[in-house]
Amino acid sequence: MKILITAGGTREPIDGVRFITNFSTGATAAQIADYFTHRGDQVTYVHAQGSIRPLLPYRSRSFVTFSDLNETLIQFLSVEHFDAVIHMAAVSDYSIKAIEIEGKTYTPNYSGKLPSQSEVTLKLEPNFKIVDRIKSYALKPRPVLIAFKLTNSASKDERLERIRTLTQNTDIDYVVHNDLQDRLAERPIFTLYRGTKPLSKFESPVALAAELAQLIEEKK
Repeated sequence: MKILITAGGTREPIDGVRFITNFSTGATAAQIADYFTHRGDQVTYVHAQGSIRPLLPYRSRSFVTFSDLNETLIQFLSVEHFDAVIHMAAVSDYSIKAIEIEGKTYTPNYSGKLPSQSEVTLKLEPNFKIVDRIKSYALKPRPVLIAFKLTNSASKDERLERIRTLTQNTDIDYVVHNDLQDRLAERPIFTLYRGTKPLSKFESPVALAAELAQLIEEKK
């Protein structure tokens, strides 16, 4: 099978040395990529700069910002057929629109280093949800789309509501949920959903990848 996996966190630049990012390391994605490569599948690994990489051979393309990731997905999906997209990248909900310091406005990705002795105001603008557009970017037949949802200390009801929000307007085949507190406590629990219906729980990325492989095979 041909599998495209996104991994790691986007970075939205403030200036030449500062940026907004998140906790994603790409570790889970790297293990899942290795599982598919070991099976003999062709893995395209679209990863953030500095994220953890798979151990086994793979085709790669790196990204930095939200826009980089979006353009890379368009480039791959519009010209190649993939059996599945496993979208694990932690994508920023906002990009920086402007930076204000002492009444002066700077544009994002300022080539130098902005002054650090004064109060700084960042103006953010919301990004669209890349996961909502992945299938529209893809050639037919559309790939199986597996999305990941991370919560932080969420109750059972809160988790279901987040998953419902993610899936209600998007053609996602499966969602994998985990909670940040479980990850920090080194007891990862991945719950696989079809819509808002939980299917199975897994305690390792490899076990999860095995189930995903089977589901993708069934939908081919």
